[in-house]
Amino acid sequence: DVAYHLDGFYRNSGNAIIGGPAIDESAAREYDPALAAEPYLQNTYGYIANSNARAQGGTAGMSWVGDPGYAGAAVNYLENHYGIPPIGIPGEPNVRIGLWQTKYDFRGGIDKPFEFAERLNVKFGYTDYKHIEYEDSETGTTWTNDTYEGRIELQHEPLGPFKGQW
Repeated sequence: DVAYHLDGFYRNSGNAIIGGPAIDESAAREYDPALAAEPYLQNTYGYIANSNARAQGGTAGMSWVGDPGYAGAAVNYLENHYGIPPIGIPGEPNVRIGLWQTKYDFRGGIDKPFEFAERLNVKFGYTDYKHIEYEDSETGTTWTNDTYEGRIELQHEPLGPFKGQW
């Protein structure tokens, strides 16, 4: 009568390897007027600077499942750190992103909860999100977002030719 789920991951990658210069300097200067004024662009050959990343996360969940219905909960965690490749202006800061997210979910359903209903489903979730932009080692812009979402569905018994849910 009990179902469970566990998973996790870890990923660590170096800078992206490429077959030439990271920046096509003539195209960059044509596209961005600020670069046109720079006599020298910082460029790498064979890799894209600051493109390395590290991420980890996982999910744990458990549900009770029986004849009348089910009820379960899960938590999911994600942590991600990655770089933003530079555009080549000498002295520009090294920009990195730190991202953290935790999500909590609850779901439940019951068959025949009362006379005119075939099924009642309930879903509720909460997400805690944070995203920080670091410039060199200094904390730059920070985004945070807490979200709540919920849904209640009631599937009714047929009303003449009509089947549906509210």
